Amino acid sequence: WLAGEWTSEGEDGLRIDMILDLDDNGNYLVGESLITDTEGDSQTSHIRIGWNPATETLYWWTFDSNGGFASGPWARKGNDWTIASTGFTADAEANSTTQTLIQVREDTMDWVAKDRMLIDETLPDMTLRFVRRAPDPEELENEPEPTAPEPSSEPDSEEVAPTKE
Repeated sequence: WLAGEWTSEGEDGLRIDMILDLDDNGNYLVGESLITDTEGDSQTSHIRIGWNPATETLYWWTFDSNGGFASGPWARKGNDWTIASTGFTADAEANSTTQTLIQVREDTMDWVAKDRMLIDETLPDMTLRFVRRAPDPEELENEPEPTAPEPSSEPDSEEVAPTKE
């Protein structure tokens, strides 16, 4: 259910756009996120989620445009996923969090981050509401028009003539 285009817009003006899809071989869920603040500053992250044979768990790796990275195992409970994530910022500051992705509806999820640490500082818990993003109308303009099926030269034996009532 996680594959697709997602957007979160916080009350603080922070916007996160994320897209996830299977890679060409179907082995990994891969994607990117773009975080934009109210001043227009942004950071991108590359995401890869897949089976880690060494730990025999689903695992993720993220790499941000500033040089930071994080990784961790995923655990499933129903349709929800919990991620024990650890990593480092580009300035070599250790960070960790426990994240839970909760499927609220088919088109809505909550991303809950708890036990957040940066170096030795505890950061507040946070919840982000993501919704599936509708396709951009400009993207739809570039889609080819649907084509009607070619008419058959043979009569359709299943066809029934309309009757007058």
